[in-house]
Order: sequence, then C-alpha cells, then structure tokens
Amino acid sequence: MRGKHWALSVFMLLGLQSAQSGRAQVAVTRIDYKGWKDACMMRNRTATLIFVPQIGRIMHYGFNDGDNVLWENPELEGNLPDPLNLGKDWRNYGGDKLWPAPQARWGWPPSPTLDRGGAAVEISSNGHLLITGLVDSVLGIGFKREIALDSKTSKVTFRNILINASKQELNWSVWQITQVNDPERVLITASSNPNFPNGFLSFGDASLPEGMAVLVGKSVEFKRDSKKSGKIGSDSPIGWIEAVFKTNDKPVRFKLSAKYEQGKEYPDDGRWLQIYGNADPAKYVEMEILSPLAKIAPAKTYTFITQWELKGEEPRKTKR
Repeated sequence: MRGKHWALSVFMLLGLQSAQSGRAQVAVTRIDYKGWKDACMMRNRTATLIFVPQIGRIMHYGFNDGDNVLWENPELEGNLPDPLNLGKDWRNYGGDKLWPAPQARWGWPPSPTLDRGGAAVEISSNGHLLITGLVDSVLGIGFKREIALDSKTSKVTFRNILINASKQELNWSVWQITQVNDPERVLITASSNPNFPNGFLSFGDASLPEGMAVLVGKSVEFKRDSKKSGKIGSDSPIGWIEAVFKTNDKPVRFKLSAKYEQGKEYPDDGRWLQIYGNADPAKYVEMEILSPLAKIAPAKTYTFITQWELKGEEPRKTKR
C-alpha cells in the first residue's frame, strides 16, 4: 500500500475520553491530523479510526501498527473549504462519507453542504462519536452518524441517520462511500439474478477494461485498472464488500457490510453493493453500500446500520 504515514500529535492532544469493557478500552482523543484541527482518534488495543470534523469524514482506519486502508488525497491535506462559500467544485479528499441516493436525482457534483460542509462531534459516555452534519436546504436533508469501535477487536459499527429537514415526505437511500487505498483486489458477492450476467452489472455505456471484473466461484473479483475507470454492482442479498491488501507480504482484509432487507426497493436497479475503480494517478477503489429507499416524514429520520472489520495479521508499517 502507498501513501504517507499519518502524522499524529499525541502529545498535543486536546482531550481524552475512554470507554472500558473489562480489561479492554477504547480511547477517544482530540488531535491535530495532517493540518486539520480537532480530529477525533478512536483507538483500542487492535485498531485506530480518525474522524475529521472540518471536512465531515473518516480519514484513517487500520491496525494500530499497520497502514491506513483508506485512500487520502495528498494534494488536499489540511485543505479547508470556506464554510460561507462552499462553491460547486468537488474536492476529492478521500476517506469515508455519506451521500443520498439515487444520484440521478441530484446529478453531479454532490451537494457541497453534505459532502464537505463540516460536522459537529460529541463524545458519548460510552466512547462513541455522535456526529451531526449540516443540512442541505435545497434537498431538505442532513446526516447524523454514530460511530462505535468495538472494545477489543477492529469492528466498527455505524448508525447512519438520514434526517428529513423539509416540510414534505421524502424518499431517499443512505449511500456510504468508502475509498480504499489501491487494494490488490476487491470482492463482492455475486448476483444470482439472470439479468446480472457473470454475477454483476456495470454502470455506464462504456465497456469495462478486460479482467477488471471476473466471476470467481460465488464472488466477483474486481481489480483497478491503471488506465480506465469502471464501476460494477450486485443485488446479492449477502451484504458485504471486501478489499484485500498485501503489506509486507501479509494479507489484510477490509470488509464493509450491512443487512439486506428483503422486499424493499433499492436504488440503481437493485445494485446496493457497488465497486468503483479509479484510473491513475489517484489510485483508489470505492466500496459503496446503499440502504433501501425510505419514505421519511417531515422531521423524522431513517437509520441504516453498517459495519467495518479488518482481518489478517497486524502488519508493521511499510518503510518509506
């Protein structure tokens, strides 16, 4: 894996709060992270997660002695959008964030308010991060997140909450997008739907590069192409996407998962599990998972629960 080590000013922490379970402990520390102020670092004896409120996203996740599995844009380290003039240009910071789906309703670029408008963070008494983002006044929606790192393992549970801030009923899906740092391959559960040839459907009219997506047993194996971007999706009810990395010749697996809701309508022709591979020079792959479409009354919310998990030996950081 490539990318710079995250610079951590542990000795300049702004605050500390812990949640204990037996001998295990999750520490939540306020730190400066790559030029961003007041970031929240969650850490137990196994894994570390860092959320950056100033840009409203997770920017680091990995084993304590390992590399960051998330992709970070080195050209935007410490970059801050003007909160009074977010503009329409998209800034691809990397990391993990939430968007509303289907994208066809808002086109491109994404709402700057939801994408990079910043967030307020509270640390609960049990050591969870309680995140409140800004509300997009045009779409009439906003997001909240509760992030909980397990007391002993690498497991992270997300309560992704979509808020209807409008005066009418809305129908949206929660779309979690996790950009990972140039994995060796990404696996997705294959569809058994006859309308999904080879276990998946691609996005867009252009054909995929040869070998980008291949059916292997009951999974589809996806590999990023250096010259051409491509995207696929599956409607499989087995809800996981897994990136496989090799660091110092030790395989590390990073899984994003959620529960499929039978009988519910999903965006994108049912493709609720999605993988996007970006061409060089930005070497990342997106693991994307979508909730069912949810009808939400004014002032009400909808919650979509997802999980992360790392598996494999805890690798030492690669030498630079």
